[in-house]
Amino acid sequence: MTNTLTGEHLTVENFGILDTNTMVKKYTLDNGHGQRISVINFGGIITSLEIRDKAGNPIDVVLGYDTLQEYVDDSFFIGCLVGRYANRIKDGTFELEGVKHQLEKNDGENHLHGGVQGFHKAFWDIKPITHEKDMGLLLTYTSADGEQAYPGALDVSVMYLLKQDALEIRYTANTTKTTIVNLTQHTYFNLNQDHEQNVLDHRLQLGAEHMLEVDEGSCPTGEILNVSDTLFDFRIPKQIGSFQDGNGHATLAGYDHCYVLENQGALAKVAEFERADSLVKLEVWTTEPAIQLYTGNYLASTGKGGTTYDKHCGLCLETQHHPDSPNHAHFPSTLLRPGEVFESTTRYRWG
Repeated sequence: MTNTLTGEHLTVENFGILDTNTMVKKYTLDNGHGQRISVINFGGIITSLEIRDKAGNPIDVVLGYDTLQEYVDDSFFIGCLVGRYANRIKDGTFELEGVKHQLEKNDGENHLHGGVQGFHKAFWDIKPITHEKDMGLLLTYTSADGEQAYPGALDVSVMYLLKQDALEIRYTANTTKTTIVNLTQHTYFNLNQDHEQNVLDHRLQLGAEHMLEVDEGSCPTGEILNVSDTLFDFRIPKQIGSFQDGNGHATLAGYDHCYVLENQGALAKVAEFERADSLVKLEVWTTEPAIQLYTGNYLASTGKGGTTYDKHCGLCLETQHHPDSPNHAHFPSTLLRPGEVFESTTRYRWG
C-alpha cells in the first residue's frame, strides 16, 4: 500500500526556477538510520545519496552539482533518469509496424539517451510516499505522442524507495501506441570521501559471461562476445583500472560497454563494487537483461563544493535492455503495446 509521506523524515526546499518559470524543488528523505537521499524535479535527478561506511562515517556516494543551472547545462547525464530509450540507437532510426521512425542524432550519427530533450531534461512531478515499510518518492511524467519523435503518449512512473540498506528504483510505463521503451538511472558513483579521487582503484565484480560487440560509434554490431581472457572479464573481482599498466598506459580509454545478464527477469544480484579499503561496498540487483558499465571517460566539470570531476571520477552501472535493440531481432524486445505495462526494478544495496 502506498500513502503520502509527511513529517520529520521529509524536507522540501526550493532549488531554482527553469526558463519556463517553473519552480524546481529538492526533496530530501532521511530514514533516521544514517541514510539520506535528495532528488529534484528536473530530470528526476538524484543530487545526493548519503550512507554510512563500515566505520560509521557519513559519505555521499554520488556525483552532482550545487545549483539548478549546473544541471540544466550538464552534458554528462549526471544523476538523471534516462528515456525514452537509454543508450544508443544506430543512425537514430528504427522501424515499427512497417513505419520508419527517424530520431534525433545527438551522438555523432546515433541517437543517445532519448535525445537532447529526453527524460533527463523533463520536469517530473514528485510525491513523497510511504510504500509498505519504506519511505520514498513517486516521480511521474507523461511524454507526449511524438515527443523527441517517439510514437505514442507514454505515462511513466518511477519510485525511489529508501530502505535501511538500499535504494530501490521501480519503473512502470504504459503507452497509447506501440512504441519502444528502455529506461535507466544515470547516477555516477564514487565511494571515496574525496570525489576528486578517481574510481580506478575500486574493485568490481560483474557476473556476466558475455558482452555486446560495438562499432566505432559505440553501437552494437549484433555480435555477442565471450569476455573470458579479456580486459572485460569482471566475474572475479578486480580493480576497475586494471586496463592500465603500472605506468598508466592503457589499451582502453575506460569502459563504456554493455554486459549481457542471465537473470531472466527476476530481481537478482548482478554486480558489486567496493572502495579500495573495503569500508564502502555497493551491490547492484536488477530485473533487467543488461547493464552498461561506464567509467566516466569524458567527465570534465566542477561539481558539488567546487570539486573537480575529471575522467574516471565516477562509475555508472546502468541497468537496462540492450542498446539498439529495435534493430536487432535477437536482442530482448523493447516494444511496448497499448494495454501492456512496462515494469523494471533495480536495487543499489550497501553494506
